[in-house]
Amino acid sequence: MKNDSAKGLLVTCIAPLLIKLLTVSAQAASDFVIEAEDFNYGGGQYLSQADAMPYYGGAYNSLSAVANIDYANNDGNDSVVYRLGLSPNVDITQNADVDRDSWTVTANYRIGWTDTADWYNYTRNFPDGYYIPYAALSHSSTADHMLKGTLWQVTSGANTTNQTLARLGTFDAPGSGGWGLNNRVPLTDANGNDLVLHLQGLITLRYAAESADIDYYIFKALQSPQISQQPTNLTVVEGGSATFSVRLAQPATAAYQWLRNSVKVPGATNSSYILASVSMSDSNSQFSCFISNAVGNTNSSTATLAVLPDTTPPSLVRAFNIGNNNVWVVFSEPVETASATSITNYALSAGISISAASFGPDTKTIVLTTAALTFGNNYTLSVNNVRDRAATPNTIAPNSQATFVALPYSPLDVGNPAQAGSVVMATNGFDVVGSGSDIGGTADQFQYSYQQRTGNFDVQVRVQSVDQINAWTKAGLMARATLGDRIFPSLPMLATLGHRAIRPHHAKALRQRDRPRQHRKSRRARAHRRFGGEQTHR
Repeated sequence: MKNDSAKGLLVTCIAPLLIKLLTVSAQAASDFVIEAEDFNYGGGQYLSQADAMPYYGGAYNSLSAVANIDYANNDGNDSVVYRLGLSPNVDITQNADVDRDSWTVTANYRIGWTDTADWYNYTRNFPDGYYIPYAALSHSSTADHMLKGTLWQVTSGANTTNQTLARLGTFDAPGSGGWGLNNRVPLTDANGNDLVLHLQGLITLRYAAESADIDYYIFKALQSPQISQQPTNLTVVEGGSATFSVRLAQPATAAYQWLRNSVKVPGATNSSYILASVSMSDSNSQFSCFISNAVGNTNSSTATLAVLPDTTPPSLVRAFNIGNNNVWVVFSEPVETASATSITNYALSAGISISAASFGPDTKTIVLTTAALTFGNNYTLSVNNVRDRAATPNTIAPNSQATFVALPYSPLDVGNPAQAGSVVMATNGFDVVGSGSDIGGTADQFQYSYQQRTGNFDVQVRVQSVDQINAWTKAGLMARATLGDRIFPSLPMLATLGHRAIRPHHAKALRQRDRPRQHRKSRRARAHRRFGGEQTHR
């Protein structure tokens, strides 16, 4: 079993004794494979028959090696096969994975029982070319970092104990779920970008183990870009988005440049090009992509964009309050400035006056400044004459309405969880319902019931009860700089309570009470930054 993967790649070039950048383009004739068990022997010696591809394995059978020159290992004698007379022994065992893509090996082994004290040197004569390195590794676990090691170049002293090394990159992936069940792990740089190596002539490489059994290393020959999926014609309604994409059979080191009507689009240098909001003037535009890598280039086919007029009027999605004098109005699509920011187009029940209308965080959202609302009361918002941004504008249906309850805490689903949340006033507190994957890491997903605060503030909250869906269910207080799912800083004070009855869905309920007994306190203060205080859970 193997699993090849590739990201946006970087190129590292290697010469026999020095890593350097080269300007020449060289396309390797074929893949190059090193069998893990065929490390150097006799103090820096190697066999040239292992340089000829296809190599079917077995050339190093029974050959001894010198510790701390050809290899380092601290194994016992758990498995003494293939490489004999080693002191200390290298535990080698047969493996069933004989597939090397273009050929099948006839003798195959893997090195096992590895740890961070183990390394192996391989001297090979590489045909000039660019290669994408992978290590075929296996581990019984599927946890992160179980398939891990590093690749180095021995730049001098390969036949001595005083060897000079240059680090090339790291192999790092989750475990494969079985010893001998190989996954191919790409070589990456410190930022996790896959690497391509320019290899030429006699080179000594070192694999330093950290975790996993090692079967072989395959250096896939980089080919000139070959398109496996061309961009296709698109028909999009005015105001919608359009995405053109191209896929390569081998995306390693590929550089992309999109063109619109044969003119380069500035910044359009990914495998996909997105027009976030198309207009009627975009109709019949043609898009193509120029693709290159270290050994060649090609052009994609041309795709045409057709734009249909928007004939659907905007509609009200929801209305809700933020504090006691702001009402947020969310429309189904972007709305034009003139009609959407005219206060004469909005009316609130109970005689609540509106003094201003302005855009919120996007062109679908209008923030109304109002007279004081009473928390707990129901309000109805009526909207007229608001138009969308179509070339021929569409007008919202007359007297469109949305009803809401004015709440001191406004509900927000951060990170688009699968189930929408809510907050409802209850006796001496609030019932909050929501879902989400987690709070923390690089992206939050949870129900956020919040107030906006500016300057110093002191807030206390008691979590009376929470339906515990799993061990990581959270509820509590958070101060947050913005409402985005990836924006920091945030200052959480979250409680994970004991197990309770589990509801037959992924929602959790939180009730906050103001009674003083058994309460959990959290205080947050920050000057000159806007935060939201909340009751939150996942």
